[in-house]
Amino acid sequence: MRLAGKRIIVTGGARGIGEAVVRAAVAEGARVQVLDGRDNLGGQVAAQATEHGPGAARYLRCDVSDRAEVKRVFADCADHMGGIDALVHVAGIHREAAPEAITDEEWDDVIRVNLNGTFITNQEAFPHLRRNADSRIINFGSMAGLVPYVLAGHYAASKGAVISWSRTIAHAWGREGIRVNVIAPAVESPMQREVLQRERERAPSTERKSFSSMVPLGVVGQAEDVAPGVIFLLSDEARYVTGQILSLDGGLCPSR
Repeated sequence: MRLAGKRIIVTGGARGIGEAVVRAAVAEGARVQVLDGRDNLGGQVAAQATEHGPGAARYLRCDVSDRAEVKRVFADCADHMGGIDALVHVAGIHREAAPEAITDEEWDDVIRVNLNGTFITNQEAFPHLRRNADSRIINFGSMAGLVPYVLAGHYAASKGAVISWSRTIAHAWGREGIRVNVIAPAVESPMQREVLQRERERAPSTERKSFSSMVPLGVVGQAEDVAPGVIFLLSDEARYVTGQILSLDGGLCPSR
């Protein structure tokens, strides 16, 4: 019950890592607002997490790249819970293309959701979080934001920028009692499986190393392996941690 009574927003909470975070936070006693665009999945995740308790979850539809919608939904969340203690911003998209082949539209789509979505949700959370003596923002970067990632340079650029932005606001908002950290995962998730499937369809004859062969631990992490790191950063145990990147990748980045 490390998060008993904590009031938390989780974006991208309908599946994958976001879903795992929602379930783990509710299991630790938090009240969680699940934000996503997948209504059926989001409602199901919130209902199942609440059923198992001891915390509770509620689903709301939200496009994180639409400032007016984010402002309205965050106000609804704060009104429903009586405030907001933490934002866990997981929502993001992935598109693949060689650097020379990225179109303006593809670049704009990825930056709009991954980077602008982080910028908007963080800014709109700020006035709610600063009212508390101890608040949290956890943004999601990626291994791709730390190492060369030729599969998707626009995705890598967006996640590298998320890391820089997060370190900046950790410094700027620390005096407001807001701790800001980044999770950089490399695990098996629905999004990662979709990426691999699209790559197989695009170039079926290309030889590829298996993901597990590249991970020093020799096994591929799952979404559930990310949730404990998030719970730690949300908990009082991380009260002196801010501006940091927590890589949850089985040692993949240091080996590159």
